[in-house]
Amino acid sequence: MVLTEPRRFLGIGRNYPLLICNQCGSTASFDYEPENGAADHWGIRYRRYNHSREYYFSGLYLGKAGWLSAEDAVGISTRSYVQRQRVRQSQQGNLQWLKPLSLAPPPPLLNPDEKIYMTFRHVIFYQGQTGAFAQGRLNIKDTGSFFVTDQQIHLLGHKQDWSFPLTSIQAVDYNERAWFLYVPSFGSLPEFFFGENYAEELDAQLVSTVLEALRQMR
Repeated sequence: MVLTEPRRFLGIGRNYPLLICNQCGSTASFDYEPENGAADHWGIRYRRYNHSREYYFSGLYLGKAGWLSAEDAVGISTRSYVQRQRVRQSQQGNLQWLKPLSLAPPPPLLNPDEKIYMTFRHVIFYQGQTGAFAQGRLNIKDTGSFFVTDQQIHLLGHKQDWSFPLTSIQAVDYNERAWFLYVPSFGSLPEFFFGENYAEELDAQLVSTVLEALRQMR
């Protein structure tokens, strides 16, 4: 990490030193007052962040957050480091950190021998091209709670329940907003599950990595 001479943010206001990360190349304005205990009282605002997938979580929660207090910045940085480790573990096929469990009795749709790896409170089952989001031309097939097990994926929908074996997953993808899980379609348009990023749930990159790992294991 390099600390440069103070400079103004957007040419106005106070002069802020600039922090430059030697590892990822991100830059941030750094607000501190040495005489008032800089070790505990400082703020940071990212001006540019690394958009590579390795730093997905950092960009999501640090890069667009505006000014952050010392406590918030350190907390998000710690979570970012843990998330990168979890992604690497999942890519290597190690999913024990998720602590899969079997429930007795199992939720609807699940077999007694299925182990649950992930659950989501709100997932949408769409039909259509993902590029149609902006035009609002997607057909919502159903919404509901979503379970990922060692054997299948399940949506406990409001209209009906849906289950697909992991082997039927056709593709998994994600962006800054959500993860996408594609399943076989019985029509001419793709069908996919859509899960948005929520702070209290696993982020879209990690969800996609786990789903891909489970698919490969089958």
